[in-house]
Amino acid sequence: TPVTALAYFYFVYLAYSSFGSPAAVWQALWTDANASVAFMTIDTLILYVGVCIYIAFRSWPAFFKTLLLSPLIGPAAACWTLAEVEEDTPRAAPTKTKTL
Repeated sequence: TPVTALAYFYFVYLAYSSFGSPAAVWQALWTDANASVAFMTIDTLILYVGVCIYIAFRSWPAFFKTLLLSPLIGPAAACWTLAEVEEDTPRAAPTKTKTL
């Protein structure tokens, strides 16, 4: 989605313009971060990897799509391809329950 890509690039631009260099961003998110920021960084990475593993179990082409789109739209690529995988998954017919 072009809007997602533009938003991602804008946020990356804001981060780099605020900190000045990729090394400064790395220090702010990891080496010099307080415990809560470091925890959120780890949590985000684990969630992203977990969603990628789930996508890989469901569909290899979708997993490769996620890897190819990640540099363009960031972690939102995993959410986007996961939504496509779930949309393509056939649903079971609802079962009728008997009432007493």
